[in-house]
Formats: sequence, structure tokens, C-alpha cells
Amino acid sequence: MPNATQTRDFRIRLKAARQGAGFTPGDLADELAACGKDITVDDIVNWENGKDAPKAWEDHIVVAAEILLGADGQLTEALGW
Repeated sequence: MPNATQTRDFRIRLKAARQGAGFTPGDLADELAACGKDITVDDIVNWENGKDAPKAWEDHIVVAAEILLGADGQLTEALGW
């Protein structure tokens, strides 16, 4: 599980990358789901608000989000992965 600093950095980077790509949380969740990733808009919102953080077994979802958002490893780096 990421520590508090990593979680904060992740949520800041995720939201910035998502907004920079012109996606809403729902858009991102839909795009990830279309790629076969098990994620909901609530998951995205909770990650961005710091109510939850990705678990290690969700690394494939974070990597897919990086690709969709053009984040080039910024999200996994923030999580210390």
C-alpha cells in the first residue's frame, strides 16, 4: 500500500493528467472499462479525492490509465511502483 505522500502525489498527478487529456472521471472509467479494466467512475473519484488508492493488484489499471492519459510513468512513479 502506498504511503500518504505517495497517495497524495498520485491523486494530484492523476487529476492533472486526466484534466490535461480532457477526460472527466466518467470518461476515464469508460475508456478503461472498454480496455477490459475493472474500474468504475467511483473508483476514479475516490482515487482523486484520496478516499482510496490503487492496490498493488490494480497496477494494470494504473498503467492503462497512464497510456490513455499520456502520463508516461508518472502515476506508477508516484505510487512507488
